[in-house]
Amino acid sequence: FLMNISLTPRAKSIISLSLVGFLLLGIFGYLAVFGRALRQGDDHMGIALALPKVLCNGGVAEVDPRTYVTTDGATFRTYMEERGFVQIEQLGSTRFYEKEGTRYLASGRMYSAFFMVFHVYAEEKE
Repeated sequence: FLMNISLTPRAKSIISLSLVGFLLLGIFGYLAVFGRALRQGDDHMGIALALPKVLCNGGVAEVDPRTYVTTDGATFRTYMEERGFVQIEQLGSTRFYEKEGTRYLASGRMYSAFFMVFHVYAEEKE
């Protein structure tokens, strides 16, 4: 379909510059929203790929088996409870869960002004 369209060199350069402009605009937009978060040492590509899921579903997205992105702590708690975890205690942004006799610690922090990242760890038994 598009192969049969012949473009002048000027039209090709305008299209190329437009594509580069949109790419740069996207990069600057991402940096404007998440700039400070990029210094936190997380899997930023994984989080960036998970953000559309959070935005579209309004819930929680799994970055990896231990890392989750969400919009707020209440949504994360609901997500965990739907998966059989029972919250037994909360200290600030750290939550303690239990499932099938194993205790879990979920440490949460703000990733940006709009998103939280939770890291979930199983308690090691002695």
